[in-house]
Amino acid sequence: MSASRAAACLLLVLLAIQCVSAQWEDNNYQYRKAVSFSEPAGLARTKEHVRFDVSIPSGHKIASGIPALYCSGSKVPLDFFDKDVSGGFATTVQAVAELDFSAGEGKSCYLYYDPAYAGAASAAMSSGWNYVCDSHSRAGGASATPPCGQPDDFATIGRSDYYGQYNQLGVANIACGAVQHYFIHNIWCYYKATQASRTFALGSDDGSDLAVDGSQVINNKYCQGLTYRTGTANFNVGQFYGLRVLYDEWGGSHDLYLRYDSATGGIVGTGCYGYVGGPWLIATSILDETSRNNPPVLSSSSVIPNPGGWYDRFSYNLAFTEPDNDAVTCTFKVRKNPSSPWVTIGSASGTAACTLSQTPYTCEYIGSQAEWAADYDDGQGHTGTWGPFPGPALTGACCSNPLVMPYTTTYSGTPREAVVLFDENDWDANDYHCFDIDGQRIAALQSYPAQGIKFNDSSIMGSGSHTMTITMSASQACDASSLNRWNVTNVDIRLTYYGL
Repeated sequence: MSASRAAACLLLVLLAIQCVSAQWEDNNYQYRKAVSFSEPAGLARTKEHVRFDVSIPSGHKIASGIPALYCSGSKVPLDFFDKDVSGGFATTVQAVAELDFSAGEGKSCYLYYDPAYAGAASAAMSSGWNYVCDSHSRAGGASATPPCGQPDDFATIGRSDYYGQYNQLGVANIACGAVQHYFIHNIWCYYKATQASRTFALGSDDGSDLAVDGSQVINNKYCQGLTYRTGTANFNVGQFYGLRVLYDEWGGSHDLYLRYDSATGGIVGTGCYGYVGGPWLIATSILDETSRNNPPVLSSSSVIPNPGGWYDRFSYNLAFTEPDNDAVTCTFKVRKNPSSPWVTIGSASGTAACTLSQTPYTCEYIGSQAEWAADYDDGQGHTGTWGPFPGPALTGACCSNPLVMPYTTTYSGTPREAVVLFDENDWDANDYHCFDIDGQRIAALQSYPAQGIKFNDSSIMGSGSHTMTITMSASQACDASSLNRWNVTNVDIRLTYYGL
């Protein structure tokens, strides 16, 4: 993490805004910037629109290329405007996102962009206006209100009584909750300019006021029946402007309209994205740019013995974080001890983990100093090796052909399990295999299980020295008189003991 990003995260923590890392949600994009939002006023809201400007290094976002905003791993509705363009690339982007907030909620999101990728359009956003209103009657009726025609500006958050939305600003019999007289409204939307100059007509009973990004365009603050006044504002086509309408109702009829051009023009709704401004405005913070070209980072490694009951197998597991959400290929390998050569046993891939399941261990892996490791490659130029890691304490014998029957081996210590493995393709259906430990018959099998045979009886696996004898015989008794194979070929016997 860069020093400036670390400082920004610390500042956000101090501001109680969560700063977290996340995987690269959309691999089509090469660059992203973290964008944090915070609801400051304890006002839960839906379809709230947030406007923010992002500075982008030259050459990192193609002009008119559609960016994407992801919050908690999900793409959210977004509209944008390339505010500054140089040499075919955008250097400042103005965006408006549509989000839901619970009271006091903070959101950690990422804005994605790329010098070559044009992007896919986001879901359409909801048009309209958002508002908060304050009922004068709450404060004691008309005698407690500001003078008629001078709308209150909601100087304190505690003055709000109701929050809501309008599809368009053409409201006959406007009210604040159930209150139809003596109240005030603050109403906002982000207007996407479609022409360089625009005339608006604001009609109200009683007073009203229209401002664009804080500058008054229409003063209609009078005690009056429904009256329209007009004003003209200049715009940069495609850019978003914050429209705010103040409305004051002093009793009697109560209507509010904002139209294009004149008292008979179309009502302003479509192309306007509702938000709540003033002290309720969503706070925004933009962090440093990061690139998709980041290496995977290992978080844990493990070996699981006998997966699915297969006594001759292990599952190898590597968990990692992949900041760019790239697929990482892991090539697993084992060796008998640190001076032995590595033996490749298989490969697996994933964006958060690599798992090599039900992998038979080999003769090369039987040794008290056995190790395993994995070579990784994320396909983006990041390669390396994770490990070596300690093996699962395998000891014992890996036998070569031919074997003389009966075959005897001695082991010592306190292993918890012993496993005997044969090459099942060389099993003779006419033969029995008998297993004895310290002269005690453990098993006499004519049908050999593919998973192997495991012994873990505490009476025969205790401390000290033990002798295991394996006999191939024509009879279940496996006595000397019935031995039919003294020199056995094409049979691979692996005898291992491991403490797990």
